[in-house]
Amino acid sequence: MSGMVGPLKDKELERAVEMDPTQVCGAFALTIENASICMAGTSVWVCETMARIGREDDSELDRIARCTARVFVQAADGISKIVTERNDVNQPFVSSTPKVLPHQLINVNMTTFAKILDHHRSRLLRHYKVPEHVEAIGDQLVQLQRAFRKEEPLREMILDN
Repeated sequence: MSGMVGPLKDKELERAVEMDPTQVCGAFALTIENASICMAGTSVWVCETMARIGREDDSELDRIARCTARVFVQAADGISKIVTERNDVNQPFVSSTPKVLPHQLINVNMTTFAKILDHHRSRLLRHYKVPEHVEAIGDQLVQLQRAFRKEEPLREMILDN
């Protein structure tokens, strides 16, 4: 979201709110003006609707912008809190958690990875839409594993984290 700021500390949030009318949630802030600009960049229908509402009732347009800003900062605040559930040695708390971190993926053989992909295929297809794109994930795993073997800086970075 263009113009959203965060995560911010308390003092930074206070400064952000002082400048313009702003929506805040958690450590994120978005001015009403930036929310309006973002809405205007979404589609012709939104622009036409906002123009019509503005002609009829300027306060309604402001309320829509405020609500939009609130939704965006609430989403950003919620998303920023998402973490994988790991123990103190960076292993999943739940054994069925798919291997997704680089230090796990470098040790997965292709047979195991193919089973993982197959298990999650329907969910992946909702995102990727084309089966070939899901299959490309396996190619990316091969690229990661080759790079891990050949590139010392990458290997050090993965093993250190």
